[in-house]
Amino acid sequence: MKRVAWFLCGVIAVVGCDGASSTDASGPDAGSGGAAGSAGAGGTGGAQDAGSDSDSGGATECSLTPEMFVNEDAPFGLTLSEGELWWTAVSSSGYALRHLGEAQTEPETVLERASGLAGLAVQAGTVYFTDRAANTVNSWSAPGGEQVLATVPGVDDYTIAVEGESAYVVAHGDDADGFTHQIFRVPTGGGAAEPLGSVSVGQADGDLIHGLKGGSEGIYWTSNTGSLFLFDRMSGNVTERLAISDGIRSWDVNQTPNGDEVWFMRWTEDPEIWVLRAGATDPEQIFAQAHGRTALHFHAGVVYWSQVDGIFALDATAAAPQALTIAAVDGVSVTSLIDDGRQLFWANSATLDFGGGLGHACLGLP
Repeated sequence: MKRVAWFLCGVIAVVGCDGASSTDASGPDAGSGGAAGSAGAGGTGGAQDAGSDSDSGGATECSLTPEMFVNEDAPFGLTLSEGELWWTAVSSSGYALRHLGEAQTEPETVLERASGLAGLAVQAGTVYFTDRAANTVNSWSAPGGEQVLATVPGVDDYTIAVEGESAYVVAHGDDADGFTHQIFRVPTGGGAAEPLGSVSVGQADGDLIHGLKGGSEGIYWTSNTGSLFLFDRMSGNVTERLAISDGIRSWDVNQTPNGDEVWFMRWTEDPEIWVLRAGATDPEQIFAQAHGRTALHFHAGVVYWSQVDGIFALDATAAAPQALTIAAVDGVSVTSLIDDGRQLFWANSATLDFGGGLGHACLGLP
């Protein structure tokens, strides 16, 4: 029986999931024996699994055959920054922070912890993460090692985004109506956490957070009940931007000249791909019966997603979009999709015996 890491991403759809995904694994350096290739050139910072919108090199320059290039035990939280890949894997100590640079052929473990590391954000070689058990926001870098940046009571394990000198996290709280989500800004150099705004999410089933991503208008996150929240930088308010009764399965933010678009998959029997356009109040359906799983990514007018029989893409600008196969792989356990402007990368969060590892293919429509 396939052991997939649903305690982070399938049901919790983050793997910041779109969203966050692992099972039991063993060994302090799980999966380090896999062969690896170059991660290519990438962007910096940003929310986990948001990928890069950099256009360094075009998809036409890529001639990769889709393949798994790292054999790994239950990887999740795949993030790319400045051409280097970072992710989390389960280890005998709890969790291992894994790294693969452009010049490396084998991944390395740079940090092991008993908790935390579920959601990652990377900027300029520094990795940022939260630890809900310790109520802290932390960072790690090769020169400085691990640092505690701030204490944030109730901070969520799976959500963090970094922009410049600020890290953004969401914490759980409660009020007279049930539960709240409170967003904080934490200086990346360390210091007191600044509360920015909060929103009531009702009862316990709304308390789960599915990823946190930055856009041009503010910081977005979703709840287990299908609400999309926005912290608006201009007003300083937190608003419910969208409410989907059957839930948001996985999602991504696309910044446009007119504002942010939010692309998402609904939790229906045959998941559908939808978009909330900038300034719109109602979403529009783009593609029905996507058979999607737990990963969705948007880049340059193309939507990528995983489903049971592979990784697919469609032209979001087409009048009648068609699903095109990017990679005929086992998509059940794919929990992360990111890009570097030339290649699409994914994490298969199954255990090593069932094909866990990292894969890549050319970016763009086949």
